[in-house]
Amino acid sequence: MLRFALVLGMMVAALPLAAGELSPAQMRAYGFQLMATGDQIGAMAVAEALLGRDPHDAAALFLKAQASSTGPESRQAARLSFRATQDPETRFSAAMFIASSYAQDNRKGAAQLWLRKAADLATSPEAREVVRAQFDYVRSSNPLILQFDLSVRPSSNVNNGSTATSFRNPGIPWLPPEIEISGEQSALSGIEANFAADLTYRLPPTATTRTEFSLHLDQSQVWLSSEAHDIAPEAEAKNYATATVEAGVTRLYRPVDSKLTYRFGAFAGHDWSGGRNLANRLRLEFGGDLIVSNSLGLYLGVSGEKQTRLDATIRSSDVYSMTVAATKRLQTGDILQFSLSGRDTVTESPGLENTSIAARVVWRKAQPVAGMGLSLSASSELRDYPFSPFDLLDGRVDHRNLLAVTLDLNEFDYMGFSPSVTVTASDVSSNVDLFTTREVGVSMGFKSNF
Repeated sequence: MLRFALVLGMMVAALPLAAGELSPAQMRAYGFQLMATGDQIGAMAVAEALLGRDPHDAAALFLKAQASSTGPESRQAARLSFRATQDPETRFSAAMFIASSYAQDNRKGAAQLWLRKAADLATSPEAREVVRAQFDYVRSSNPLILQFDLSVRPSSNVNNGSTATSFRNPGIPWLPPEIEISGEQSALSGIEANFAADLTYRLPPTATTRTEFSLHLDQSQVWLSSEAHDIAPEAEAKNYATATVEAGVTRLYRPVDSKLTYRFGAFAGHDWSGGRNLANRLRLEFGGDLIVSNSLGLYLGVSGEKQTRLDATIRSSDVYSMTVAATKRLQTGDILQFSLSGRDTVTESPGLENTSIAARVVWRKAQPVAGMGLSLSASSELRDYPFSPFDLLDGRVDHRNLLAVTLDLNEFDYMGFSPSVTVTASDVSSNVDLFTTREVGVSMGFKSNF
């Protein structure tokens, strides 16, 4: 180390003599040439000489970053270079250098953050693809994964109320044949904001297994419109706020040379509604992902969940479900997904016990349409309540339909995030008009392009 300092000191002392013959631009070129040949000592000497002239020389700071012998020292010089200039190419190079340094020090989260900064500075599609590839590589090796979603949407029915005006008297002698639907039973318009976050920690994998621990948070808030207050003066927006927290562990197992991955999961969750404790949940899952070909994947999963209601014990239930799904990549690159699921809810509460079957189709365009990413989804569910206090003879049958169109505004990009707009239209038709609802909403949020 002493020898290095002496040599560097001699070179720095000698450089001012050469500086009279070389311009700063020539010295920078000479320094990077030395760095390219592996002469870190010489490159550092050139960088120090340049910084003696101008401590804010962005190119010299970047040269010093490359010539530095330790990660923290090189990152500090690169940060100073990043801040010292507004030139996109220099800032891009500095951001990529810092990301690479963090990745080498096994600080994958910091590396991903700087790669997002680099993506925002990429001056060409080719440079952006380099960032994307590097981001995918770092993310795949990062044991900690954080994903989040934030959206705000105006809605015509924030309380899931009925759009009918009355429903048939189920047999209450002191009420008229048709009971009026009013107040909070009616659909109320307003704005709903939702924040969701998923934190996953992956243990080091083996040749055949991988274990993941997960934490899921979900929070929604509602603001009622003036029209909603006119319809239901007693309604309070806080009563429609919901929250969920769920923790779990997932074990993946794929035999050697197999295309089938088995999935085992156990989860525990807690729900709130209107600021009050609603339910505790325990769920077990088992499934399998089969890679049929490079363009086709299949999934089969079953689950069992025990829900313990805290507001009314009789409303506690056991829920059993099964899902079959297929994902197909078309020749155009578009993704087509189809799923079919069934669910059986067993409870002592006759108004909640039901069975259902649902189908869902999703189509994601590979190429932008008018500069925007496009995806379409449609789902349909038939839900049968064999016993209903609102129809003692026929029970209750609900038919639910949902259409959604999502536009990703990729032209507006910041650090790899772009705004997205989702338009949804849902309809629930029921033989009990109290549960007939319609809703149209526009959701505005952000998505990651990586």
